[in-house]
Amino acid sequence: MQEKTKHEILNVFIPTTPNPTSGFLFVPKKDVKILDMTVDEGIKMAVSAGVITPKFKEGKVQVPQKPAAKKSTGAKGVKKKK
Repeated sequence: MQEKTKHEILNVFIPTTPNPTSGFLFVPKKDVKILDMTVDEGIKMAVSAGVITPKFKEGKVQVPQKPAAKKSTGAKGVKKKK
């Protein structure tokens, strides 16, 4: 597979439903984010459908912030009555 592209390729596992043991893909290395978890932790998370997750390691995982909620004006283009 590597001979077919100029990019370094990695074999990545992305669990799919209904069979979480399928889902091996070839992905360019530049598009892969390496996670700080063991294979064992990853398998537990995939098989449990995310119910079992690894503990966050201080300074290793950044939790994305939710965007600020926008004020609702009702239906699009319709002003609320006072």
